[in-house]
Amino acid sequence: QEKSYEKRYFATKISNPYFVKLAQSYGISGYRIEKKEDIKSTFDKVFSDNKPVVVDFVIEPMEMI
Repeated sequence: QEKSYEKRYFATKISNPYFVKLAQSYGISGYRIEKKEDIKSTFDKVFSDNKPVVVDFVIEPMEMI
């Protein structure tokens, strides 16, 4: 929509669950990354665990990734 349709957006705003709590409810570690500065420290924790992990990245809605 951003590139091909001149920013004419057509969609329903969807809200997501809090994935960290959702992961924890299943007995899985969950981490939320909101700032670039937190990526390395969070991934150090993620890779030190030898079990499933959920990582929730918060991205600005209009961020072009």
